[in-house]
Amino acid sequence: MNLKENIKIVLLNEKTKNDWKNNHSSKEWKLANQVAIVVMGEGLQRKRNCGCVDDLLIMLKSLNEPKIKLKQTQIMNKFEIKEGKMIQLHGLNDAYTNANLTDEKAIEILKKFPKAIAFFSKHPDNWQELCGKDVPNEIPGAEENEEIILNNEPTEGTRADELAKESDEVLKKLCNDLAEEKGLKKVHWKSASEKLIQYIIDNE
Repeated sequence: MNLKENIKIVLLNEKTKNDWKNNHSSKEWKLANQVAIVVMGEGLQRKRNCGCVDDLLIMLKSLNEPKIKLKQTQIMNKFEIKEGKMIQLHGLNDAYTNANLTDEKAIEILKKFPKAIAFFSKHPDNWQELCGKDVPNEIPGAEENEEIILNNEPTEGTRADELAKESDEVLKKLCNDLAEEKGLKKVHWKSASEKLIQYIIDNE
């Protein structure tokens, strides 16, 4: 998928959206749905007059070139971190989830800490070869490696750690303010605090 080109087509289709937004078999709706899956992490709803098409169009208009490039890269990613998890290496402030992971970064992590392979739900069979070093096939649980953190909780010294101290009400307000300021799709009001935190980090 050429994401940049498809985003351009979906935006051009905005002027005729009333003709296709309720026609789920139309080529316009199908393309918009494919783009929504990549950009928003979920497809469009199939309810009549759903506002999800409008939400998608607003989000697409807010995407800049670097974000589109990252999403394009992630379409072809061979590595995926376990759902709801993040990886952070001790001594580094950067935390990685599937929202900001690239294959290059995954290989960089595994070159230093092969045990981190246990944190990935998807990886190529030849990941040891991609790391350019002799890595054993049988690797003990990564949780034993004190150099790596994998958890659902934000780690100390990160923006996520600061946000974790806030109440859900404050987090929801921050998410809504961001959505209004940048024209993004609002986060679901029932979202867990981890999802609210990740939304803020991804869009600040």
